Amino acid sequence: MDALRDLYLVYLDLRDQSQLNRRTPILVQCYDYVTPRNHPPTLLGIPLADHAWVHREFEQKGIDDPALQRALFALLLDALADMLLRLSRERRGFHLVDTRGTLEVVAVDDLSTEGDWQDEMHPSARGYRKLAGGRINPAIGELFPRVSG
Repeated sequence: MDALRDLYLVYLDLRDQSQLNRRTPILVQCYDYVTPRNHPPTLLGIPLADHAWVHREFEQKGIDDPALQRALFALLLDALADMLLRLSRERRGFHLVDTRGTLEVVAVDDLSTEGDWQDEMHPSARGYRKLAGGRINPAIGELFPRVSG
């Protein structure tokens, strides 16, 4: 997680050194809890890979218990969120939208795209609407309140 944090710091330093962008807020999200499942990613119905990303990594490491896979990925995601939250407290103009727990959890054998998830890693259109309407748009509204009058 330290290496990832260092990359965020490089990005923030570049922003802070820019005459044009030093006051530009950066808004990030920390994703949501995925269900590792054998559901390869697609974009507009076009396959992006012939295998699922997270599920495959666990399977290749011999971790085939779905509950353990989900728990391990949740630990990773929580560590990411904690790192981003600390960074948001340390650096001016860096804001975290905590998107964890927004989308419905799916069963490991659910390969439909009717719910909140398009595949094992990406929200569906419905999921993106939940993220935007419930978490991201309100955060943007706090950063840029409408001026009335």
